[in-house]
Amino acid sequence: MTSKENTPSPSLEEIASANKDEFDTLFSTQMALGQGITRQSQATTPTTEAGAMTSVGPHIWNLLQETYGDKWSHEVIEHTVEPVQVRVLCRLTANGHSRTEFGTTINDGNIGICLQRATDNALAHCHSNLAPEAHADFVSAGASKTDYRSIDLRNIDAAAHKKNGPWGQVADVRTGEEIRKAIPHCMEVAFENTIGEMEAVLLKGAMSNGIRNLHDFGCVITDRNGLVLAGKTECDLSTMLDGFSHDIHPGDVILHNDPYGAGGAGGHLNDWVIVTPIFFGEDIVGYSSSYGHMSDIGSPAMGSTPLTAQSLFGEGLRIPPIKLYSKGDLNHDALSILNSNSRTPRANHNDVMALIASTRAGEARIVQLCTRFGKATYHRGVEILMDRSRQALRSIIRKYFPPEPQSFEDTVDDDGCGNGPVRIRATIWREGDKGYLDWTGTDAQTVGPINLHLQETVLKQIVTEYLLRRIDPSMKPNSGGHSLLDITLPAQSLINASFPAALGNRQHSLSRLRDVLNGVFSYSADELVVSGGEGHYGRFAFAPTPGKPLIRLTETHYGGIPARPDADGIDGPAWRSSMQINSIEDMEHRAPIRIESRLSVSDSAGQGTHRGGNGVSTVYQFTEPGIVSISDDRHDSRPWGIFGGHAGARSRKYLTTKDGQREELASKSEHVAVFSGDKITYTSPGTGGWGDPLRRPIELVHKDVARGLVTPLSAKEDYGVVIDTITGAVASDESEALRRRLQGTQPSHTHFDFGKNTRRES
Repeated sequence: MTSKENTPSPSLEEIASANKDEFDTLFSTQMALGQGITRQSQATTPTTEAGAMTSVGPHIWNLLQETYGDKWSHEVIEHTVEPVQVRVLCRLTANGHSRTEFGTTINDGNIGICLQRATDNALAHCHSNLAPEAHADFVSAGASKTDYRSIDLRNIDAAAHKKNGPWGQVADVRTGEEIRKAIPHCMEVAFENTIGEMEAVLLKGAMSNGIRNLHDFGCVITDRNGLVLAGKTECDLSTMLDGFSHDIHPGDVILHNDPYGAGGAGGHLNDWVIVTPIFFGEDIVGYSSSYGHMSDIGSPAMGSTPLTAQSLFGEGLRIPPIKLYSKGDLNHDALSILNSNSRTPRANHNDVMALIASTRAGEARIVQLCTRFGKATYHRGVEILMDRSRQALRSIIRKYFPPEPQSFEDTVDDDGCGNGPVRIRATIWREGDKGYLDWTGTDAQTVGPINLHLQETVLKQIVTEYLLRRIDPSMKPNSGGHSLLDITLPAQSLINASFPAALGNRQHSLSRLRDVLNGVFSYSADELVVSGGEGHYGRFAFAPTPGKPLIRLTETHYGGIPARPDADGIDGPAWRSSMQINSIEDMEHRAPIRIESRLSVSDSAGQGTHRGGNGVSTVYQFTEPGIVSISDDRHDSRPWGIFGGHAGARSRKYLTTKDGQREELASKSEHVAVFSGDKITYTSPGTGGWGDPLRRPIELVHKDVARGLVTPLSAKEDYGVVIDTITGAVASDESEALRRRLQGTQPSHTHFDFGKNTRRES
């Protein structure tokens, strides 16, 4: 008899396989049928028999019937029952015109009666705004006959409350004009909540490490033209849809991953994009889209991100825009082809279904918004939100784009094939209300896979988000201000590579592009910019020796977040808030590996008035033989300091064999053989400092030393703070004297420190 403890638990892939057919059937059925969202009732004579409940009170029903005859209907879109009040959102449609209003009443404990009173209240508001010239007197429940337009609804509800309830509060009644003014804000919040729900659905359904653990995905909601309303994407949906050769119907789902196709897809072939049209009635009101990093798409390298690929054809399966679902019917043949070209077909299958479910969640929420406010109001709200973004960006351009051109450049270390460093250069200026970004001077595309094929619209979205987030973090970036930006992307350059240049390792160039944006704006917007970032999005991958079950571990590495004008950098986290490092427990459970340590690296942050963020050192110990792949940057260059701040430390990787021999690895290393007992130490770069280190308050330096973030040696040499190594106390007099001496001998500050002016290598 086998003990319960010795019975192995099924893996995620085994569970997925066992439930695959049932899941596909259920999902296809839901795709075809969809779900109803609102309930609608036509005008009917209310029931007055004892005990019967009506949706509309007799007085309101008589009023509407006398005014509109049988040509009216109403929809109860939503209702909320709270301890103090009951609120109903209702739409009245009559003679081809509609109005939507809230109605409220005091909650006296009889929910059925309260819902009817709140519905009557909402319909009275609708009727008042819909046809004031035809308004008839009516009798409110329990009140004498009077003109509705003269009623103070607060007083009525207050009186009802005084009679029926102990709560002591008055219902909140808003006018139709107030509601209409608030609709764009309500929509903006709804868009953000929708993106959050889409992300949650995707995370719950996905199986692959890239999506589930590393959070390498994005979700977006667009308008009917494919312009971004909320979320993030690396695809120009408007261009992709313009080039799509098929008609689009309800129930369709489009899949693609071709970065060189119309509108592009993700940044490389691993990023699969799902696009679902959002229909309201017979009209498209927008699109819901999600992308995610697939585990494996069939290239020679594990994970399908070969570091030495010299062509897109060596990076895996390329998919033009296709209908994976057509009118709710799954294209099983296409799905079979996709799954057959992967080493992890079950994970890919479930990831695709999770992406689709995510877009369906977005679709449902936008349909709800259109139902709640009406299609015309929804589109008008979108226009207002776009205009807000346009006005905000116009103000930023006037203030922070210089009238004369200013330039900045930074480099990627190498392309993985022996070529480098590779320069990215940007120049900015303004003419009137228009901002110009010219990337002329960027080096030519490379042989290795660090190229970008950026869509102009995608780059505009990156720049818009970069600027708006710094001016007002609460501002929700959309595509509204794109017409104010003029982008020049030189052809066949590193950031606008021509087909079929390899793109699989493009994350280092994308990260450096953000550093260049930061640097070029530092001349005209010094209060907004930060120091140089870690700029590498490092990746570590391990797979056991062939012949074992395929258990591939992938982890993304990050350095710190840069120093800011008003605060220190942050140690260790990613720039992209959605992405994260793996759980140590999860890695050790899934793969024959042990994490010996994961530590913040002292002194790796650039010194400054505000110090940078420290890098992180992780030591992997292998318990079985296998193959390791590493992709990294900032191995030769350093994250720059700014305004007198020092550069951050470089990244480093070492292989230590079981017998103690140590070897430094290149920043981009593929097919590194490891054996049981071997270790790899992966150290990510720090980030640059902001401002003169000698101006940093002594008490903050003391605190950094006490926490192990800065060593006593760096405190003395870089910050001019002398700390007793035995007691840990600051020697105040010695520190003041040392700072005066250092200030008299240090060279004049430069705008940037790329490491040449720093006293010592961190």
